[in-house]
Amino acid sequence: MKTINIRDIRRKLKKRLIDVDKLQEMLECLLERQQVNYAIKGLVGISLEYVALLDILNQPRNRPVLEQEYEVEQDIIFIRDLLNRIDTWFIADEREKDDRIKRLKAIKKMMLERAKVLAAYQNVLEVYIYILTSASEKSYFEQQELQQVNMECFVEEVIKFIFSQKEKLIVNEKLKAILRCLPIKISKQRFYDYIVSSIGNYKGAYTKDLEAFIEMLMDTFYPERIKHYGETFKFIVKPIENMRNIDFSNLSQHQVDEKGEEIQNIADDINLMINLCNYTTGIVNKAIAMIEKTCVADYEVLWQEEPALESVSEMMGIIKEMIKETVYDFTMSNEIITKLVRLEGKQEKWMDRIERYMDVINYAADEYKDTISDLGLREDIDNIRMIELFNSDCLFVDPDIYIHNYEGCEQVDTMVANNKAQSLIDFIEEKSKSTPPNITKVKMNILLFLMPPAFNTVQEVTQYVTNAMKSCSDRYEKLAVIDAIRQIMDNYGYKPFN
Repeated sequence: MKTINIRDIRRKLKKRLIDVDKLQEMLECLLERQQVNYAIKGLVGISLEYVALLDILNQPRNRPVLEQEYEVEQDIIFIRDLLNRIDTWFIADEREKDDRIKRLKAIKKMMLERAKVLAAYQNVLEVYIYILTSASEKSYFEQQELQQVNMECFVEEVIKFIFSQKEKLIVNEKLKAILRCLPIKISKQRFYDYIVSSIGNYKGAYTKDLEAFIEMLMDTFYPERIKHYGETFKFIVKPIENMRNIDFSNLSQHQVDEKGEEIQNIADDINLMINLCNYTTGIVNKAIAMIEKTCVADYEVLWQEEPALESVSEMMGIIKEMIKETVYDFTMSNEIITKLVRLEGKQEKWMDRIERYMDVINYAADEYKDTISDLGLREDIDNIRMIELFNSDCLFVDPDIYIHNYEGCEQVDTMVANNKAQSLIDFIEEKSKSTPPNITKVKMNILLFLMPPAFNTVQEVTQYVTNAMKSCSDRYEKLAVIDAIRQIMDNYGYKPFN
């Protein structure tokens, strides 16, 4: 392959030393080489994720859980069979490619739906974790020698902590963490006013971004609205539903510990399925990018001569023999660990190269936008960006939609922000009617953590923290809140109360 001097190309682009013909030749060469870069990085990435996926399946506790989800198991078997022929992907006939792409896209769609359902189960479980944690902390402080806390001094220290750094992003992170700890003592109307103020922060943003955010908040507040909720992963649903019948306010410490263990088991099962979905989707995305979007000339020569692909081939050969009978037969041997270390090093090399190429491609696409459209290269650049997204950590994004999603998209103004905020308020109001008050309060707390902070001054923050603490009449709960806030301060390296 012809050597490309990326630094020289960027210099010429910046100084506009390239005519139209040279620009076309240079971009075509860059785009062709970038496809090769992504192909190599993608194959290395797939092999690493495949090993991680198989290692999860090899854990004794996980097999009986996975065997309850037949479709997930079958998808993994398909991936195993596809990866057994990874060296033929670019040379398969069109019909075979089309069949593979069709099945891969079907798996991706199902994984997206499963991921949403699992996120819904996580949201439900998070409420019970919050309630149980509060009960546990209260029980703990009931057994301790009570300490006196000067509330005015405490609030003063909290405010100092929040604003101890000037960066707005860090201030907002701290503020949201503190809000998560504070008891919800505000009225619904005050909460709804907060929503309106918070959503107002989206003015000037794209409407589609705000709509997606509102949908996420609705999903968080009422996870049962998610498609297929309760229909998939039924072994997770039943123990979650059992939590609804527990009176968490009257549990002994022993019962708190028991329920904590039950919740941890449910959380472990959810995390297992999420990891399986994530690794499977990562493999599927990269496979789609290579089989459908990537064109590599002399693929057989590349496979034989590129050291990274030689390592991939060797490791895949070992794995193929190991899991010939069942995907559960994988063992993380020393030989595989050695090859993994090598491949991780090679992946870093290709990630660096891809970043340098993409930097130049994006610069050219921005600075020579009209010329590139006239040359008919816009589609080729979009294709590379799609390959980039398929290879990214944005596992569940649809690149075809994302690439063109904001063309002609409206921006949020005051009226749009208020209307979207009201739609969220109406939704919360309606769903709260069938939700126990203690559950509703926890969900309000979670939404406060997720929404952009809506305080305009330090005084407003001080007043909110003060009112929340003063309105907490339960002394043990108040001590638990203070302890949680102190832990947050400690995590940030802030040392008050010296």
